[in-house]
Amino acid sequence: MSDAFRPALRRVPTPVAALAFLILLAAHAVLLVGRKRPGWRSDALLAVDAGVYSHVSNFGLSYLLVAGIGYMWLMLGVHRRLVMMLGVACALANVVYELWVPVLNTPDPRDAVYGLAGTAVAMVVLLAIDQFGMRANPAFPGT
Repeated sequence: MSDAFRPALRRVPTPVAALAFLILLAAHAVLLVGRKRPGWRSDALLAVDAGVYSHVSNFGLSYLLVAGIGYMWLMLGVHRRLVMMLGVACALANVVYELWVPVLNTPDPRDAVYGLAGTAVAMVVLLAIDQFGMRANPAFPGT
């Protein structure tokens, strides 16, 4: 088979995993939109933490970054260990930036906590998808 026609994805998600991933991605995007548009805000979240929308960008962006890259890596066949390292790197960068780098930022430990939470949620989702929601791509050579 010519390299031009060789499928790039070693693994493909099950329909349930793909749908769950998209729903969670959309939910986090809604959280980010709620930061600027009050009509999109969740009363349940505001009841738990009235300042949630002041910090939700760190949560949402960390989730979207780690989940988006990690999901593609899982489909490409990247080992779980490297996906975990992505999460650790994102968490570490978030903490360092939020606590010690004042460039275009006011140091805020609460932002760091929200970023860590977004990274943690993304890692749990990715590990669940890796364990239960991926299968070998039958069109990929050698599978």
